[in-house]
Amino acid sequence: PADRGAIMALWSACFGDPPGALAAYFNLRHRDEYMPVWAQDGAIVGMLSMLPVALRVGGASYPGRYVFAVATDPAWRGRGISTQLLAFAHDWMRQNGVRLSALVPADQGLFDFYGRRGYKTYFYQRRLSLSPAELPLPPVGARVARCDAAAWLEARDRAFEACPFVRWGEDALAFMMNDEWLDGGGVARVDTPTGRAIAAWDWDGDQAVVRELALQGLAAPQALAALHAKLGASAYR
Repeated sequence: PADRGAIMALWSACFGDPPGALAAYFNLRHRDEYMPVWAQDGAIVGMLSMLPVALRVGGASYPGRYVFAVATDPAWRGRGISTQLLAFAHDWMRQNGVRLSALVPADQGLFDFYGRRGYKTYFYQRRLSLSPAELPLPPVGARVARCDAAAWLEARDRAFEACPFVRWGEDALAFMMNDEWLDGGGVARVDTPTGRAIAAWDWDGDQAVVRELALQGLAAPQALAALHAKLGASAYR
């Protein structure tokens, strides 16, 4: 616990998150046991987080860890610190019955970095961009309202059960709904007589960037049309 200030300073230097989001993460989501660090000459110069997740495949569930916030102090880069932290994390996972390690590289150049350390690309994004003029009319009877973490968890389980997916727990989803972490975005539930959806979004200027859309009985344009009535964005991605 005494290292918290040094860890937060390293995080801020490497990722530039605003103070409110950083404080929310460390107060609500961080656990010391999730984070191996690299100490050198009395200073913490490297870190990574191993957040609990599960891999759901055909109704079965396998324990996993999501590797997050891999960082090395700029003055110490190029010395293999991240590689050694990853090796330590993978050894710890094997010894503790963890079946998979998952991560999302921050940019295209990091795919090769993680590929050399054992990771392979298994998951893909479908991308869709629509202007308000391209949206259909909202479904008749559509209602848009805030949702809680339990409803989001249930919607994800139903929407993604047909394919392997990395499942966050309710506590993780509750944190992702924190106002400081959302940074002006939101999570909303769309209910219609024929189906429903849950959308998580943030903003890029006046465009809404929908990071996740869990659909049940609705097509993406229908869900976005209902959401548009609430958000009025200039475009939806």
